[in-house]
Amino acid sequence: MNEIKRGGMFPVISLKGLTGFVRSNKVPLAVTLLFVTGIILGTVTVTKRNEYILIKTAEIFKDYITVQTGQSLFALFMNSVFKFSIYIIVIYLLGLCAIGSPFICAVPLIRGLGAGLISGYLYSAYSLKGIGYCVLIMYPGLLVSLFAMMIGCSNGIAMSYDLLRCMGAERTGTDMGLKKYTSGFLVILAMTVAAALTDTICYALFMRFFKM
Repeated sequence: MNEIKRGGMFPVISLKGLTGFVRSNKVPLAVTLLFVTGIILGTVTVTKRNEYILIKTAEIFKDYITVQTGQSLFALFMNSVFKFSIYIIVIYLLGLCAIGSPFICAVPLIRGLGAGLISGYLYSAYSLKGIGYCVLIMYPGLLVSLFAMMIGCSNGIAMSYDLLRCMGAERTGTDMGLKKYTSGFLVILAMTVAAALTDTICYALFMRFFKM
């Protein structure tokens, strides 16, 4: 049996184990950190009462709500598929570029920045009601899409780095291969469909409680 270190009633994570976990999951952790950083930056930007950004964010959000109100659930679902999958497609294309890794890292930051701007505006304009909208309608699908983005960024960076190595060596192909790379992203796109379904279900269940 494997030994488990314990401190009182709870297991204790050793520094070696934590270091190993970080090393083996560095790209997903980095993607999460960049996404969270973007949310913080966006939220702070709006809540600092930058009038121009606040007005523009309010206009975008209200236009978005107006469009949603007149759509069927199927149309809402398809729009959610588009808004989640577009980031995955961008990551896929950047992964096919030898110098695409830095730009791939920018995608979760930009995604988080957009979510942060909306979150900050909702809190500034609606207080607890805005937080409720974020928690019940905005974030569930977003979190599922973030998981898809983690995997996509990992694959994209690996492919980009592989292509970069090929340019400096006498190699005719990559370790991953285009077919395997593409099939992996098709699975990731299927995850964005799950994110869109979550987004649509949350809207259908909870939007009636929010008059924005």
